[in-house]
Amino acid sequence: MPPEPAQALLRWAVEQLSAAGCETPALDARLLLQSAAGLTREDLILDPGREVAAAAAATYRRHVLRRTAREPVSRILGEREFYGRRFRVTPAV
Repeated sequence: MPPEPAQALLRWAVEQLSAAGCETPALDARLLLQSAAGLTREDLILDPGREVAAAAAATYRRHVLRRTAREPVSRILGEREFYGRRFRVTPAV
């Protein structure tokens, strides 16, 4: 599969998450893409047409589908930020 533009992936994810009734679809979509593609928020703002590798896009799609099933973003990512510190999140949490 060829790389996909980040903007197109985000648009798809927001549609999926909105349809699933997620409360913060744009935020969730961005956080999941940042993690899957190894990007920062600034990367996505400065270059929304940035190409995302096929493997990262596939991982992203799997993460979005998990979120549409109402799995918390922190569990999908395996971490949660709290007051500037990162904490590991497992199913036991």
